[in-house]
Amino acid sequence: MRRLTPLALAGAALIVACQDTQVPTTPDVLAPSMDVSDGAHQPSEGPFSNPDFFFLPPLVHDPSTNPDFEPAEFNPRAIPAVVFTDPEIAWAGVTETEAQKAGRRVDVAQFPWAASGRAQAVGRTEGLTKWLIDPTSGRVVGCGMVGSGSGDLVSEAVLAIEMGAAVRDVADTIHPHPTLSETVAAAAEVYLGTATDLYRPTDVSATGTTLRRSRPPAR
Repeated sequence: MRRLTPLALAGAALIVACQDTQVPTTPDVLAPSMDVSDGAHQPSEGPFSNPDFFFLPPLVHDPSTNPDFEPAEFNPRAIPAVVFTDPEIAWAGVTETEAQKAGRRVDVAQFPWAASGRAQAVGRTEGLTKWLIDPTSGRVVGCGMVGSGSGDLVSEAVLAIEMGAAVRDVADTIHPHPTLSETVAAAAEVYLGTATDLYRPTDVSATGTTLRRSRPPAR
């Protein structure tokens, strides 16, 4: 995609301003003889014939204008939320507060970024990654993160929740090392008791700091 020139940006602003004054702004009026069908942008003469207008990025995507659009139910399991502070805060799916209010039992496992090699290397250890797991099915139902770049990392959690992944699916997914994305798998490993970067006693109680179960684990 071509970079917009100052002239193109100024022209776009002029088009928006003219919309309130009933000035025609369709491409055939702005550049009547421009042919873009073959990729060869040959502008005609005129004040609005700059071909950069054809490279303006869409500001609003409206799927209802797509002739191939088929109605579908919008019923996502997880919608990400991000607070762009420093460090960032991100979450998706069921939260601990929502589970408590609904009387829903969930297991909670979290991995502190202080145990992450990447976080240590970049000096951003003030974070954690947390999974909420359904104790019956073993599926991940919620995720919470705090730390640098959490807004980017939470996308993996959204996909896992949306696809109904089991906590073992997350733990067994190979992540590049060393990266902060490893904390997503590490938090799942905390739940399974297989985390190698963080010591967790096998007889952890319900009041543990890194693992809280809604009921005692099966012996």
